[in-house]
Amino acid sequence: MKWFFRKEIEIPQEWEIRKLNELYNLEKGKVPSELSDKCDSNFEPYLSTDNLDREKTIFAKKENCVLIKESDVIIIGDGTGSGRTYTGKNGVLSSTCLVFRKQNDQIMNHFLYHILTEKYKLFKNTKYGTSIPHIDKYFVTELPIPLPSLQEQQKIVTVLSNVDSLIESTNKIIKNSKSLKTGLMQEQLTRGIGHTKFKKVPWLFGKNIEIPEKWEIKTLNELSKNGTQNGYAISKNDYGNGFQIVGMTDLFKNDILKENNLKEIKLPKEKIQKFFLDKKDLLFARRSLNIEGAGKCIMVSDLKKETIFESSIIRISINKLHYSSTYVNYFMNSDIGKRAMTRIKQIVAVSGITSSDLKKIKIIIPKKDEQEKIVTVLSNVDSLIESQIKYKEKLEKLKKSLIQKLLTGEVRVKV
Repeated sequence: MKWFFRKEIEIPQEWEIRKLNELYNLEKGKVPSELSDKCDSNFEPYLSTDNLDREKTIFAKKENCVLIKESDVIIIGDGTGSGRTYTGKNGVLSSTCLVFRKQNDQIMNHFLYHILTEKYKLFKNTKYGTSIPHIDKYFVTELPIPLPSLQEQQKIVTVLSNVDSLIESTNKIIKNSKSLKTGLMQEQLTRGIGHTKFKKVPWLFGKNIEIPEKWEIKTLNELSKNGTQNGYAISKNDYGNGFQIVGMTDLFKNDILKENNLKEIKLPKEKIQKFFLDKKDLLFARRSLNIEGAGKCIMVSDLKKETIFESSIIRISINKLHYSSTYVNYFMNSDIGKRAMTRIKQIVAVSGITSSDLKKIKIIIPKKDEQEKIVTVLSNVDSLIESQIKYKEKLEKLKKSLIQKLLTGEVRVKV
């Protein structure tokens, strides 16, 4: 049976292949006459590119608009999210989205939804437009759709929906765990463990903060072994097989630097030796295209290969005899640490921080033994979140495998 790009696939003999335009018409949404934060009988949720994944709902006036019910399948047609597919939504469809209107009863909408979500990367690779990307509607409507019987479609949908439910419930657990961690960080990093006596000390923006009586306020420079260090200024010609290098994008993947997909440079060791990273060094984003990214802090894990860092990054090595690098990393990535960082951010062509200002950042610091206790508490929550994320990734891999096999008949369901 003919498939994409003149390739052939095998499908069960009793199945059919139909082009999407033989099964559905595409209807484009419209610009509503009015938007509101409140809902009444004349308004419904506004299904736009910006609002489809948001928790906060914006409402649109229904009059003369395209209305969507839960069983409909919609796709983003324009913008950065173009090609993403949704179902289970009620509301008013925006002009950047399209809905699939069924022509006959040969196919279930939810079956189509699973086919389209599996084809997202394909839609992404066939977009056109530079400033505002658009899906190729002709390509979408010419999409070949494998069609088993309605009974088999229903069984396939049930299997995939069960996996979707597991993924969704795991997402909620991850979200709740991250919310728990945020609250726990605020409590642990300002109130500590088991304290009954507190004192008020000067803090940010002329305000005081209450901390345990035996705790101190110190600057990052006071916690460091030898102050700050900017990274190596690399050129395009330096890249090649050799030593690993941490770039700006690597700082925004996690709060811990791991050895995943780091680029390499082909330079003599003696030229870059002073930039080699040690375990538990702290790295800060010296500049960023957006203000939120400036000053982002991560901690270096136990890297197997010798690794340096580039010039848009600042390194601070914490004095491990008296202070915990992990504690400081938690502090810098907490709400209170991020607020402290906002004081030193500068906005010119790009947002950034300077080494001299970074040294002055204030850290609320307990004794070393309590730092380690706080680290243990927060690390346990991190381990829980990491295990949940790994479980979610396994479910996503399972779903991808199931979609490919179920939607081509390689694996059959009993009808």
